[in-house]
Amino acid sequence: AVDERISAIVEKELRYLRQNSRLLVQLAYPVILFAFIALGGPGRKIFAFSSASGILGAFAGLMALAVSNLSYNAFGMDREGFARWLLSPLSLEKVLFAKNLAQGVVLSALYLAGAIMIMRAGNVSWTMFVAVTCGFFCVLIIQMGAGNVISVRWPKRIELTKISSRTASGAAGFMSMAFTLPMMAVIAVVVFATLHWKLAWLPLAAGVAGLALSVALYSLLLSRAVRYAGDHLEEIAGQLGA
Repeated sequence: AVDERISAIVEKELRYLRQNSRLLVQLAYPVILFAFIALGGPGRKIFAFSSASGILGAFAGLMALAVSNLSYNAFGMDREGFARWLLSPLSLEKVLFAKNLAQGVVLSALYLAGAIMIMRAGNVSWTMFVAVTCGFFCVLIIQMGAGNVISVRWPKRIELTKISSRTASGAAGFMSMAFTLPMMAVIAVVVFATLHWKLAWLPLAAGVAGLALSVALYSLLLSRAVRYAGDHLEEIAGQLGA
């Protein structure tokens, strides 16, 4: 559903991801951890999961937060190759969008695989499944938009041969809280209102509304990231090529 140039970037990103075994483990870690703790019986009582819908919501939250492993340093694996993006006929906006598309495909596949298993194992209604899935994509899209801004402001070269090499800068981790905490607060308010006033329609309505707002916010953050990158190209290239 995209043109060949964007499709080529998506394929390149997936190939780079396949070569980074450490990053693959980081992506799979939330799924493994959740299955080990939440679905093991005692974990459900510890986290107060009283229903399969609660388990699905918690799983969606973990997977949405895992996007930081991919999108908060979008050019980290390109390293010196960042300069080639500047010479390509594609705008930097389309390059970032294609990278986000590849990231979204990977995380969406992981989420849907786990969510379908939870839905089949528990008694999750289709309405709740759609509501939680909308919420997941809402957080995912905002996280990727935030990742674009963070990627150009605090780029970090990823050394694939060094186990100790971080996938994002320390500043990126702190700045991510500025986006994560407000989203967690909104989700908490929706969950509380749904349970306290028994508003069964609220999760789906909030999910659909949030999805529309997240697309608008993503566009705004993407444009801001491109403008910042245009003013700091040499600085970014220097950080990635160091």
